[in-house]
Amino acid sequence: MTKVLYSKFLGFVLALSAYFFLVMMDSYAKYLSNYLPIQEIVWGRYFFHLLLTLLIIFAFKIKVNLKKNFNFQILRSLLMIISTVLMYLSLKFLNITDVYVIFFLSPFFLVLFSQTYLNDRMSFRGKILMFLSFLSVLFALEVFNKNINIFFVIPLAMALTFALYQFFTKKIAKNNEPFTDLFYSGILGGVIFTAVIFLDGSALSSSYLPQLILLGTLGLVSHLLLILAIKFSNLSLVSNIQYSQLVWANVSNVFFFNQELNSFMIVGSILIIIFGYLFLKLELKTNQ
Repeated sequence: MTKVLYSKFLGFVLALSAYFFLVMMDSYAKYLSNYLPIQEIVWGRYFFHLLLTLLIIFAFKIKVNLKKNFNFQILRSLLMIISTVLMYLSLKFLNITDVYVIFFLSPFFLVLFSQTYLNDRMSFRGKILMFLSFLSVLFALEVFNKNINIFFVIPLAMALTFALYQFFTKKIAKNNEPFTDLFYSGILGGVIFTAVIFLDGSALSSSYLPQLILLGTLGLVSHLLLILAIKFSNLSLVSNIQYSQLVWANVSNVFFFNQELNSFMIVGSILIIIFGYLFLKLELKTNQ
């Protein structure tokens, strides 16, 4: 196996795992939104993300350079925080599958950014397969039969901010360590939402601290895997694997939210898997 092929395969495995944990985190946040305000959920996600990051850094004596790429780190961390807030707001007002179908616009934004500014390349067949994957998502979720309202703008904004977050992560990936990225995201989100809760004057629900710790852990694991996936592969490959979130979302809907799969969802999911496999096979052959 060549070095390029190995990097792409490793990026695929890391990205697939990252998107699984992201869906689990979002599903858990949707569940918690029935009991806690959004600002407290976001606070828990980032505060415990930060604590766990610091524990790992000190336990394993990991060096972090907080001066390198400072402006980019602040910008990408803010984009990640904004994306998280928009996701949790979307999940409060919309069905999780509706949120994800709009969120799947993110790869289109990301490919546009990466091809324009990072010189990433995707073949014409790769673009066709990516487009077919997106059409399959629309088919699976019967989007054109749904009533669209103002709340659908929220996940659309989330798709854009998440694409920008991945773009700037790639910009600094070769010159930075993953735990530096995680530290910046955690401390910025933790400080901002600690201040929000303090200024709001609302008391934290101590009975839900274990659940918030779990949420922060899922956030840390998912974004560490995503950072590593982007570091070892190219954005076009990682962004297409984002469609695997549909499979994970279906699993979450069935087991956690008691929603049944209809024929559109089953056929659409099969098509997405087929197109995703063909895309991966095509990309793995590129630049060998």
